[in-house]
Amino acid sequence: MRPLARLQLLVAVAAAFFGVLPAHSADVNFITDFGFNGRHAYYYVALDKGYYKAEGLNVNILRGQGSIDAVKKVASGAADMGFADAGALVLARGNDAIPVKLLAIVYASPPHAIFTTADRGIKVAKDLEGKTVADSAFSAIPVIFKAYAQAAGVDAGKVKWISAESAALPSLLATGRVDAIGQFTVGEPLLADTVKPKTIVRLAYKDAGLDYYGNGIVATEAMIKEKPRRREGIRARDPERHAGRLRQSS
Repeated sequence: MRPLARLQLLVAVAAAFFGVLPAHSADVNFITDFGFNGRHAYYYVALDKGYYKAEGLNVNILRGQGSIDAVKKVASGAADMGFADAGALVLARGNDAIPVKLLAIVYASPPHAIFTTADRGIKVAKDLEGKTVADSAFSAIPVIFKAYAQAAGVDAGKVKWISAESAALPSLLATGRVDAIGQFTVGEPLLADTVKPKTIVRLAYKDAGLDYYGNGIVATEAMIKEKPRRREGIRARDPERHAGRLRQSS
């Protein structure tokens, strides 16, 4: 999905979700999956251009510490909606009965990956055995690793995961203090630049044959029930504007 289409989707879902008219604004706390990064740019474009305001939404964007953190913050009410990983959400519902649901998909394929550098001798997934991989405490990448390991023929028990601050991950990889780190594939260009003159090596979960939804917009079951969606009504009030945005994104 292209950035402008994602932006239009978020505005439409948020407005429909809260069921408000522009004359009656609603405060919305929206939490990211992981810090403030380039992949969140379209949320800020909507904020800057007044798209949220036009739909009657006063949006406050909060910094997330990982998809698991985002899901928990939404479940606790610390955030109304969030951008989070579908896999983390499924595990949270299945293991902890957290009543959060996915409202819309933004990443139609999994963005999860493990990155290393060529000097670490990791060319294929099997080479991760006996190695140390770092990621942030609330990242979805270690949570889903067992599924990746099974698909890629890796003994997950032979791979050591450690927690580190998200901002420190690129440095840990560049200096060789860990063998690999967990990151989204969308962050590869920046990571490749950070580790220069070393060469980046990517082990993407989707390359092992895993096919599942990535990130999307989440909210609690209670909030969904209390705020009936009115997406079609909102689109109908200004169909030309929405149609124009969709034409630009196609």
